[in-house]
Amino acid sequence: MNNKKFFFRIIFPLIGFLLINTSFSQQMPGSIMIVGGGTESSGGWSDTPYGWVVEQAENKRVAIIAHSENPGSWMPDYFEELGAEQADNFSVMTNQQADQQSLYDDLKTYDAVFFKGGDQSNYYLYYKDTKLTQAVKEIFEAGGVISGTSAGLAVLSDVIFTAENGTVYSYEALRDPNNQYMTLADDFLNLFPGYIFDSHFVERSRFGRLIGFMGHWKLNQGEEMVGVGVDDKTALCIDREKIARVYGTGAVRFYQPGENNNFRLSDGKLLADNLQASQLLHNDAVQLNEFNVAGLGNEITPEKNHEDYPGTLFLSAIDGIDDNTLTLTKLKEEPSGNDSILIVTGNSTAEAEKYRNTLSQWNFDKTEILNATIPNGEDEQWIAKAERIRKFLFVDNDESQLKEFTSTTPAGQKMLESMRDGVAAFVGDDSRLPGQIYCANYRQVYASYDGLLEFEEGLGLLNTTTLMPNTFTSSDYWENTMAAVPYAMNLDSLKYGLWLSEEMVLKYFEEEGNTYMTAFGDFPAMFIENNGTMGDFSDQSAVSSGEPRDVAGFKEMKMRLIDNTVAVKVGSLNASNPLTYQQKLNVYPNPAGDWLFIKNAPKGTLTVFSAKGERMLQTGISRKIDISGLKPGVYFIRVAGSDSDKVYTQKILIK
Repeated sequence: MNNKKFFFRIIFPLIGFLLINTSFSQQMPGSIMIVGGGTESSGGWSDTPYGWVVEQAENKRVAIIAHSENPGSWMPDYFEELGAEQADNFSVMTNQQADQQSLYDDLKTYDAVFFKGGDQSNYYLYYKDTKLTQAVKEIFEAGGVISGTSAGLAVLSDVIFTAENGTVYSYEALRDPNNQYMTLADDFLNLFPGYIFDSHFVERSRFGRLIGFMGHWKLNQGEEMVGVGVDDKTALCIDREKIARVYGTGAVRFYQPGENNNFRLSDGKLLADNLQASQLLHNDAVQLNEFNVAGLGNEITPEKNHEDYPGTLFLSAIDGIDDNTLTLTKLKEEPSGNDSILIVTGNSTAEAEKYRNTLSQWNFDKTEILNATIPNGEDEQWIAKAERIRKFLFVDNDESQLKEFTSTTPAGQKMLESMRDGVAAFVGDDSRLPGQIYCANYRQVYASYDGLLEFEEGLGLLNTTTLMPNTFTSSDYWENTMAAVPYAMNLDSLKYGLWLSEEMVLKYFEEEGNTYMTAFGDFPAMFIENNGTMGDFSDQSAVSSGEPRDVAGFKEMKMRLIDNTVAVKVGSLNASNPLTYQQKLNVYPNPAGDWLFIKNAPKGTLTVFSAKGERMLQTGISRKIDISGLKPGVYFIRVAGSDSDKVYTQKILIK
């Protein structure tokens, strides 16, 4: 944790909102608290936001509404533990019950309302246009506080996802934002005009879904909406002056249509030109009228702000020959100086053989398979072939072995040189490798939630980009795929982060001295762009181990959805943008043991902070740093060069 991070994490809560513009024209009659879901914890993460609800309620009476029978006594007891004078359950399971005058009369004696989780379609169908919703609106208008978790969050915004036809997933919303599950309405409580809320956000990788909601509403109703996505075990408290503060283990994400944004359909899929994305963490605050943010403590400015790789790359998110016919077609058709294809793979050739057989069935027999091993890398015949061939296909590689092959062997070096004026395709997990860094263990269940994400250095063909394959492929690692991209960008001060999904192929190419990205297939490519922002990392734990959750925060980045109708310029071969240090700084290994190594180390100081911000070690920078005195756990290192005002910050895990 650097000094800025310490200031905003420790000092900022004491000075409140002095950093926020408090001259605003729009206020609310009441307050709102929304929770992304997850289990409340007495004495834990939920005490502060749930206690805030009680503090906002003048008479300290809380009505807890559920659409299920026998909701239990835990929640009323919890609110009373936090200071409520009285907290009572209201189990309302039919439209007739919701429209009773006696219910209205009872609810009007409370000035705080909390909607429990469940199924928002039941809330919508049972409560719409009833005495219950009338009472809730009047409580809010009288200065009360309205709150909810999960499904209870979803019904509090202006436009709501009613889920009348069942849930909808991110890949469905982006592939077709007008599909049958996209049931949106603006005729419920309408407490927060211009907004739509979504819950369980990073846990269920719902960023594509929320953007789909925004696009659907704009395309069908002509109205721009701001999307707010709240992670589980995380809350957003919005007071009457529209100052919103985050509490909890994850992030609250805001998606706003930026200048000249254009939601549109291309062969049915959703495209967007300019969405302004923000991710706020525990204790961060924002004044929503002007979107003035306070609380993010690190400057995340890209060390290099353009891509200058001169070759052509095709990146496919998913493994398997059956899902990569488009990739093979593009590779085969792309012109190059030599049409032979070298298939580069690991120790086993099983997958590579499938690709060669398919090419053979297409009457393309100019293929060879190279096992990327050290002996082959030093073989004269393979050196000659790597120098001659201009088309490469990377399939089923062991990333460590491939990186060693390309960095240490003559054939590997020749291959990289040939690729710079040739064509290369990377499929499945291999599609992570062309970037600067990548998440090595994104398939590990709960890795982000448990604070265990690991990042490794990539091949660096794209030297200010991180790439994530299989973004929406499996619910086992949805949180990892969503969280890892901005986390990697913050860790290494990168310019671009890309989420790759099945049914699409990304193309990176050079044309007339400029570099571009575009995408093919039935699904849009999603990428986020860092033009310089303030950022941070969560220091809150969601698990009993106490490890901070691997969620990054940032004030503003630009997000786009593209396909082959769009070619986005990402750099120039002639651009000159010096790095923070003369060469790219590399701190490894991660996880670390007794020693930490620094490649291209500048002169200066290295400081190690604990996850709580305590300075544990400070020493002069050298190539090899002794960290044997530190206990196992999560730490942040800060490298400050004496010849530069820039710093390098990285999270490390010590085993």
